[in-house]
Amino acid sequence: MRVLYSSWGRDVDREKGFIEFLGKNGFDGIEFSLDYPYCHTRNPPKEFLADIEREGFIYGLHLPWRDLSLASPIPEVREASVQVIKRCVEMLSGLNPLYFLTHLTTDQTDCGFRDKECINAGIESLRELMPLIDELGVELVVETTHNRCCGGEEQIPYVLDAVENAFVCLDIPHLLSRRMIRWGEFYDPVTLIEELPPIVLERIRVIHIHGYRVDLNNRAVYTHFLPRPEEVEAILNKLSKVGVLRNVKAAVIESFRDTQGSESTIRRIVREVHKF
Repeated sequence: MRVLYSSWGRDVDREKGFIEFLGKNGFDGIEFSLDYPYCHTRNPPKEFLADIEREGFIYGLHLPWRDLSLASPIPEVREASVQVIKRCVEMLSGLNPLYFLTHLTTDQTDCGFRDKECINAGIESLRELMPLIDELGVELVVETTHNRCCGGEEQIPYVLDAVENAFVCLDIPHLLSRRMIRWGEFYDPVTLIEELPPIVLERIRVIHIHGYRVDLNNRAVYTHFLPRPEEVEAILNKLSKVGVLRNVKAAVIESFRDTQGSESTIRRIVREVHKF
């Protein structure tokens, strides 16, 4: 399994040093986040990504997601979101990413009976995006999110059943947070994996790894901390036992804060990566 570093626009500005950092510290590549201003007032950093590839690294591309709602039940909002992502994908021609990643979300509180309207909207969005993405020969993975709809473990199976060439980016802390929000209980990661629907397990291609902090008093799970090695080991062991890891293309380290809430430094992230 290959380990990727979660990368943003700031890394483009220090390209040479950043590529050396990847090579010295055991990373196999990056997951690069394409959000505003990329694909809007600024072109995607195609030369930076091409240099990453020339140096023997791989990369996945996180497609735009802020202010976008691929699962919106409002047709105009959903269609506009699809067009934004289509435009971005078209601007990426000539690149060879390992995967495209997207969110299937909406901010609506009422999505019809059991979220049916929003799930159907998400399915329609993926069906509109797939021909363009398939033409590039790249897999599309849908990230599990803790938003209302439609990246939850109880919703994604309907999406996967309807769109056979869609896959999953498993973000376990997101799902732990979602369960806490919905049911007010904390489930350990191993139990969560055991309870995931079979179609979700079969379609996992990417894993997001980050730590979490549980606050039972406020019914919250805070995420994107530096992970504890024992947590990562337990998760990877369980995913291996249920036959998931053999299909996983990459694990992405998404740690933005330490356990005290301060911004994570690259040095500290590297130390955690070396541990596991």
